[in-house]
Amino acid sequence: MLIRYGIELDEIKNVILDCPGVTSAEVIVHNTDNQDMARKQIDAYLILTNHASLDMIRSRASSILPEYMMPSSFTLLSELPITSNGKLDTNELYNQKQRQLNTPSTEKKMTATS
Repeated sequence: MLIRYGIELDEIKNVILDCPGVTSAEVIVHNTDNQDMARKQIDAYLILTNHASLDMIRSRASSILPEYMMPSSFTLLSELPITSNGKLDTNELYNQKQRQLNTPSTEKKMTATS
């Protein structure tokens, strides 16, 4: 449960952005249980350069962030979805994560969960 902790999503985002090869990142909290609104998880969405490794990013972030601030998943994207108003489309971020989880196993490596 994240309610017990004072979590700053920008702090998590900045740690991820400081990793070599990360060109852009967003960190979002999603509800994991529609029956219990207190059950949430942290998800990270990343745009990487070709030389970046998801394992390296996860390792570096876990060496800096406390366990309760580590994202539950890291989803690789080619671009961040933007609404027609120019704002981050958080619903589309979640949809892209779900689509990647439902793709054949050769493409599943794009989304890694802890």
